[in-house]
Amino acid sequence: MREGRVKIVGAGAGTEISGVEIDAAAPSLDGPAHLSGQFSGPDNAPVAFRLASEKPGPAGTPLRLSVDAGPSWPAAEFDGALEGDPAAGLGGLRFAGAATLTGTAPGEDAPTPWRVAGPMTVNLDQAILRQAEFRLGPEERGIRADGDAKLVFGSPAQISVALRAKQVNVDSLMRRKGEDGVAPARALTLMTHIVSAALRGRENGAAIDAQVLAQPIILGSQTLPDASATLKAAPGAPLNLAFNLGLPGQSRLRAHGALETGAEAKFRGDVDFISADFTLLRDWATLGAPPAAAKVAAFVDALPYRSASVSGAVGSVADWIFGAQS
Repeated sequence: MREGRVKIVGAGAGTEISGVEIDAAAPSLDGPAHLSGQFSGPDNAPVAFRLASEKPGPAGTPLRLSVDAGPSWPAAEFDGALEGDPAAGLGGLRFAGAATLTGTAPGEDAPTPWRVAGPMTVNLDQAILRQAEFRLGPEERGIRADGDAKLVFGSPAQISVALRAKQVNVDSLMRRKGEDGVAPARALTLMTHIVSAALRGRENGAAIDAQVLAQPIILGSQTLPDASATLKAAPGAPLNLAFNLGLPGQSRLRAHGALETGAEAKFRGDVDFISADFTLLRDWATLGAPPAAAKVAAFVDALPYRSASVSGAVGSVADWIFGAQS
């Protein structure tokens, strides 16, 4: 097949795939079959794939599919079976099996690898991952989380993610030779770069509902008790972020507002902050950031109190925490 097009028509808006190129070999119509080819993906970049099927059995038709990584999508491997009655049409079929997606996110010295693996089901309406493992970083020192993800096809698409992580060791992920812990400012910078990259191209207007819970977190040679974040956006609307972060010194930072994505993610909204030991928090937050440390130290020295509580609107949470701006 050369210069082919596939159009899927459903109850809602139809989906069309263009630029289809396929080389296939099958000794009989019921398989086994081997296909390799490509089709036009995001920004018309070619998505290359390979598919192999076996003869149908009681559990369906075994399938193995691999997709090469591209400029804006990860590499993917699927191993499972096509279930349902082909006589009922495409709407009655679904793929069920194991899925593995791998890619890279921004890093400090080199790209940071990531991996998602778990059971997946796919039909013409949606793709669902259940009890999957999500990993950011190398195998031996990456951050891991378990959870579910769902993509509902259509216009607009709907993306939902719910993750729970235990023992999030950011120091292990980012620590360089000779370091005991990682400066919190460095970790924040890396995470904003990763978030910006993940949300790049959101102009397609997908609806997003993501929830993340982590406890505890090891950062800057301190143990943070917990962190939770919720990210939501309606099609075409700004991203809304709410988070609740436990910090050293029996401190806690809560915030909600708008998340701006671009070269770097920026948060603007309302915050509620309390600390029982602001000096300890100051020393931890300004590790590796001498200008910020001097600015915050002067502020703390002017206060006759050990504890602190602040609430109100801020222009940038990162600048507010680390004193990058006045």
